[in-house]
Amino acid sequence: MYKVFIIIVSDKIYNQSQNMHIFNYLRFKLSKIRLLTYHYSESDLYIQQLAMYSTASSFDVQKENRVLSCNTFRKTMATEFFPYNNLSATQKWPTAFNWSNFDIHVDPHEDHESKFKFNKSSCIGSAGSCFAQRITQSLQSHNFNYLLAEQPPTFLPHSLATEYNYGVYSARYGNVYSARQLLQLFDRAFGEFTPTLGAWKTKNNTFIDPFRPRIQPDGFESEEEVVIDREVHLRKTKDVFTNSDIFIFTLGLTECWIDSRDGAVLPTCPGRGYGNFDESIYKFHNMSFNETYEDLKNALLKIRSLNPTIKIILTISPIPLVATMTSNHIVTANTYSKSILRAVVGQIVQELDYVDYFGSYEILTNCYRNHLYWEGDMRTLNNTALDVVFNSFYKYFGNPHCQVSGYICNEENSDSNTKSLETITIDCDEDEILKHLSRR
Repeated sequence: MYKVFIIIVSDKIYNQSQNMHIFNYLRFKLSKIRLLTYHYSESDLYIQQLAMYSTASSFDVQKENRVLSCNTFRKTMATEFFPYNNLSATQKWPTAFNWSNFDIHVDPHEDHESKFKFNKSSCIGSAGSCFAQRITQSLQSHNFNYLLAEQPPTFLPHSLATEYNYGVYSARYGNVYSARQLLQLFDRAFGEFTPTLGAWKTKNNTFIDPFRPRIQPDGFESEEEVVIDREVHLRKTKDVFTNSDIFIFTLGLTECWIDSRDGAVLPTCPGRGYGNFDESIYKFHNMSFNETYEDLKNALLKIRSLNPTIKIILTISPIPLVATMTSNHIVTANTYSKSILRAVVGQIVQELDYVDYFGSYEILTNCYRNHLYWEGDMRTLNNTALDVVFNSFYKYFGNPHCQVSGYICNEENSDSNTKSLETITIDCDEDEILKHLSRR
C-alpha cells in the first residue's frame, strides 16, 4: 500500500538538479519511491515536487508526514555524501579569482603554503632554460645569497663578464633546456659520462664547446683550450650541486638534438656557425612523458644523494617554442611539450618531499590574463609580467622577514653590479634559430 508524501522544495529553476539529488537521496533511504509529478511554476520560478513511497520502508510515515525543508536536506546530503563541501575559495573556479575583471592578476599560490622557505642567508643555485636567467637576475638584484661558483678571471672587465656567461647562472653551463641535459650535466661533472663529441670548429677557425656553444663569443683558440676550460667548468658545477641550500631548475623543452653515437643531448641544433650539421650523427628527438620523468627524477635523486639537505624548486618556462621539428602546428607542438613538462613536474612534486613547484607558467600563460604580460610576438615578456611573477615567487617561497617584491630591486643599497631593467638582455639559443630563419 502506498501513501503520498509531499515535499515542497523552494528552489529556483536553475538549481533544479539539486532537487533531483534530494529524491535520489530518498530513493537510497526508502525501499520504494517514485516521482509523481514535477511541476514548474513560471510565475514565481519555484518548483513543487511530489513523491510517493512505500510504507514498507524503514521510514516512519506517521512521524515524518510533514513538509521537509530543502535546506535540511542539503545540509544532510553535504554531510553524508559531498566531499567537496569543505573546499577553500581558491579550490573552486568561480571563487578563485574575480574572473570578470581582466586587469586583476592571477596568482595560483595565493592562500597556499610552500613546502619550504628560503631567506637571504640561504645559498641558492640555479640552472635552466632562457627564462631561468630572470631568476638569477632577480635574486642578485635583491641581494640574495646567489651562488656564483664560476667567477670571471680578474682581468675580465665586469661589463664583459655577462657576455662570457659569468653570472648568468651559478656556473657557465649556458642554457639547460631539458631534463636529460640536467642529468647529463651532473653525470659529466662527476665523471659518470664523457661524451664522444669534443669541440666544434667555427667559420672563424676558432673552437667552441658543443654543450655550451654561446659562452665564449669569440671562441677558443684551440680544441685543447676547450677541454681545459670545460674541466674547470665541470669542477665548479660540482660545487653548485654540493653547496646549494636551494637549487632552482627551469625546464623549457622536450624537443632536442642527440648525438647518436652515445646519446649526448645538445642545447641546440648544430649548424649556423655552431658546428656543422651531420645527419648521420645528429638526430632529432622529442622526449616522452616517461623519458622526461625518468631523467628528471634520476637527476634530482642524484643531487639529493650528494647533498642530503638540499631543497629543489622546479619551474617551467612560459616562453613558447620558436620552431618545431615535428610535423605538428607550432601551437599544438608547444602545448604537447609544455604539457609533458608540467605533468612530469606535478608527478615528481607529489613523490619527493624536498621538491616544490612554482607556477610562473600558469601565471603568464593564463588565457584570461595573457594580454597583460606579452609583447606582440607573444614570446617576449613585458615588465608587468616579470613583476607579477616575482611578487608571487618571493611571497610563496621567501621567508616573511625578507620583505622582497618585484623583479628588480630599485633601492639604492641594491647590488651595484646589477643592471637596470631596461638594459637586461636574455641569451637564448632558440633566438639564433629565429635570426637564421629571418635571413633565408
